[in-house]
Amino acid sequence: KNYNDKITQAQIETTKKYLNKNALRTVAILISREGIDKNSKIICKGILREQGQLMLTLSEKDLITMLENIRENNNKDIASEYMEILFDKFLLEIEK
Repeated sequence: KNYNDKITQAQIETTKKYLNKNALRTVAILISREGIDKNSKIICKGILREQGQLMLTLSEKDLITMLENIRENNNKDIASEYMEILFDKFLLEIEK
C-alpha cells in the first residue's frame, strides 16, 4: 500500500497476520512516505524478538537514497547493501 502517513500499529498488526514460519513467509518490507511511528517500531522489534518475524520499514527518504546511490555508483548492488545497513541498524536497536 502507499501510505502517506507514518506506519501505525494497525498496519503492523494487519501485516503480521500474513507472516507465517511454516509457509516460509517470515519477512515483510513496509514502505511509507513518512516511515514508521515510534510505538510501531517497538512492536516490530518485539515481533522479531518473540516470533522471529522481520518487518523492515522503508521511508520515501530511504528509497530516494537507494536510487541516488545506484545512479551515482552505477551499481545496483548498492541498494541491497543499503538494505543490509538498515537491517543491521534495526537488529542493534533491539533490547535484550
